Amino acid sequence: MIRFPPELKISENVSLKPLTALGIGGCADYFVGINSEQELRLLCETARKYGLPLTVIGRGSKLLITDKGVRGVTAALPGIDEIIVEGDNVTAGAGASLIKLAGLCINNGLAGLEWAVGIPGSLGGAVYMNAGAYGGEMSDIIDSVEAFDGEKLIMLSAADCVFGYRSSLFAVKKNLIVTCVRLKMRFEEPGLLKALAKKYRDERAAKQPKGKSAGSMFKRCAGFSAGELIEQTGLKGLRIGGAEISQRHANFLLNRGNASYTGAEAVLGRAENEVYNKFGVKLEREIITIGEI
Repeated sequence: MIRFPPELKISENVSLKPLTALGIGGCADYFVGINSEQELRLLCETARKYGLPLTVIGRGSKLLITDKGVRGVTAALPGIDEIIVEGDNVTAGAGASLIKLAGLCINNGLAGLEWAVGIPGSLGGAVYMNAGAYGGEMSDIIDSVEAFDGEKLIMLSAADCVFGYRSSLFAVKKNLIVTCVRLKMRFEEPGLLKALAKKYRDERAAKQPKGKSAGSMFKRCAGFSAGELIEQTGLKGLRIGGAEISQRHANFLLNRGNASYTGAEAVLGRAENEVYNKFGVKLEREIITIGEI
């Protein structure tokens, strides 16, 4: 019998649908919201003791969870979300809202996160995939990252994190859990930053579909966008079950109601195959799939 420390508020057989932007997927065997680094340490020790797989998620903005759900323990870090501003340096917990962090920086005249206004993810998730938009990305402003390797906290420089286009060390070494991020910003007139953020918000509202979505399905290809290629295959509006390629933006996967992982995977696979057959281009997914197949 698995005995979790009483400090951990563990729940069993928890639906993960409400914890993702797409609203797709099955249940976690065990789920816990972590509120401190000490709780994270206890969770890692317990998972290791019982041989339980451990999956840490952010705010689910880029997740596609399988219908069978996630085995072992799934954890989020809602309580590790403190944000401290000291001059042009910002320190924030991995569970912090990217939207809240961007807004706070803008109000304090700190430039570098205007592109993140409107992106409903966590800071840890943004670091994990080196999120970005409108010519900016997380690696532009990261000074260092604190991560838990399952036993101890380690400090990594930006260079140590091996950032690439929508990739990082953390996406490769899954045992590393981002806990805290130190950002090096630059001062700018708050009014200018607010105007730029509004411009980005307006552009998103004009181009991107509304509804349950995980944002871009595929990464940008060299020289052109994945959406342009998918559109040229005639797949806009393709619907399998409740999963649909948006008619407004061909690189967006939407849940039109009761979409399943099976349907979503079929839509993604169809887009990949059609683009490869027509253009010889292999699309690379930006959406991250987790769970038992």
